[in-house]
Formats: sequence, structure tokens, C-alpha cells
Amino acid sequence: MKVFVSHSSADKLIAEAFIDLLRASLPLSAKDIRCTSVDGYKLPAGTNSDEQLRQEVFEAKAFIALLSPQSIRSMYVMFELGARWGAKRYFAPVMVSGLTPSAIKAPLSAIHAVTGTSEGDVHQLIETLSERLEIESEKPAAYGKALKAFVTASNPDVNIRDGNEESSYEPLVLSKLVHPGLMTPAHNNCVIRGRLFNKSKQKGVIDKLQAYDRNGAHLIVTWSNRIDQYGNPENPCELIGIVDSEDIFVRQNNGEEIEYCKLEVYHSLSDGPLIGVFDEYEDWIDQQSNSAGPKNRDSD
Repeated sequence: MKVFVSHSSADKLIAEAFIDLLRASLPLSAKDIRCTSVDGYKLPAGTNSDEQLRQEVFEAKAFIALLSPQSIRSMYVMFELGARWGAKRYFAPVMVSGLTPSAIKAPLSAIHAVTGTSEGDVHQLIETLSERLEIESEKPAAYGKALKAFVTASNPDVNIRDGNEESSYEPLVLSKLVHPGLMTPAHNNCVIRGRLFNKSKQKGVIDKLQAYDRNGAHLIVTWSNRIDQYGNPENPCELIGIVDSEDIFVRQNNGEEIEYCKLEVYHSLSDGPLIGVFDEYEDWIDQQSNSAGPKNRDSD
């Protein structure tokens, strides 16, 4: 086994895009890669899954961990990471689906994590894998399309206006809103995170934000483009300039869990606000629908 891809089954589409990138950039066959949620790369029928995975986690020449807010809560993913770290063998954490470095705790935080939404970071990862596996990678032009597809898949789903549909004429777009993935639930659940993407050719500025609950009542929140390990916004409510993209974190001031939040983001590129919706109940329904059928080993 040359490459083991650790991930949560909730991130199956991201894992598929990463496998496509590996196959496009490196001379690897299906039997060289293990990725338990992707067809063609799953465990063989009839194998003892726990024993097989334990062996492959240790023996794989390269171990890639796709870390998302879902995967860092997966018992299996954490077990695989711990086993690989304990073996003192090479592994590369790749942050996807909006995970931030503050969500990665010691001892894993000592390992440099790749940002899945950065083409430069992912390109460097391919070069590192080429060296580690002692195989020659393709020229960047040959896998550029697959690289862009993985970077796109690593971004949270784009939400515009109604929280579901992308609109090409919007100068500023907002990703799907999620909890940031902090390790302590009390800190994590009172914060939501999104990423703003500037599609215009000029710098945008966020100057105001309003938040409402399911009944339309105003929520008292603090917002910024950075948070500390406890979920507290740094330099809260200052103007946020956006050239290409920027994170936005919103914390409910009373520390209570955010289960639903409608955001109105006011910015310099439009007269009206950009609207995003966080709905934990709707996300839970979607997860139940997606998990219907045989349960994968990493679906917790």
C-alpha cells in the first residue's frame, strides 16, 4: 500500500476529488491507494476490516488525513491518526470543509497542515508525495484541472441569498455556514464560520453584520475574520477587507449554542446585504439521508 487516505464518510465527495488528483498527478494504480468510502479503493470483501486497516495505516508509505469538522469527531479517523503518529511515520494533515488550524490540538498541531483550498499548498503536497514515494509526478499542466476540482470540493458549499443556490452576478459569495470544529463543544457550538469569496475585480469591505434566529428575533453577536482557541473573535467588529477570500466567524455573545442563524452581511460591493443561513436541524436531516444504507466504518 503506497497511500492511505484517512477521512470521514461525510466527506466522501472531497475524498473522491482527492483520489482523482492522486491518479492524475502520480503514476498510481487503484491497488496502491486505500480510501474506504470511494468505490474501487475500499477494503476487499470478506477481510477483517479492523485488522486490515491497522496494518495498512502502519505500512502505507504515505498517510493523508482529510481533516474536516466532521472527521475530527470521528473515532476511527482519530484512531488512525493516533496510530500513524505513534509509529513516527510520515503523514500529512489536509484541512478541508472549513476546518481551521485552531481546531487541531496537540500533539497533531505540531505537524504542518496543508490548506485544502490553497492550490499552492496542494501542489506542494503532490511534490512531497512524489519524493516520498520515489516516483515522478506529472507536469502541473497535466493535473491542473484535477487540482482545481479538489480545491473547489474542499471549500464549503456555496450559499447565496436563499442559502442554496449560487448566483453568478453576485460580486461577493458566502460559503456554507458551519460550526468551526473547535475541540470543546461549549466553545464550538456558539460560533459559526463561513468563507467569503470576492468575485469582483475590486477590494470589498464588510462593514456591518446582522443576525436573526428562526423567529426573526435579533441575535446579539460578535464577528471577526479570526478567533482564538476558545472561539472568541479577535479584533471583533472591525472592518474586514476582502481581495480574494476571507473567513468570517460569528459568535453568539451569551455563549448559547447556535442552532439556527440567518446572517445579513453588509458590504461595499452591493447596496443590499449578502444573506446566509445556518440551520443545524436541516444539516442533520441531510446527514441522515446521506447515511442511509450500509454503514461505513468511519461514519460516526
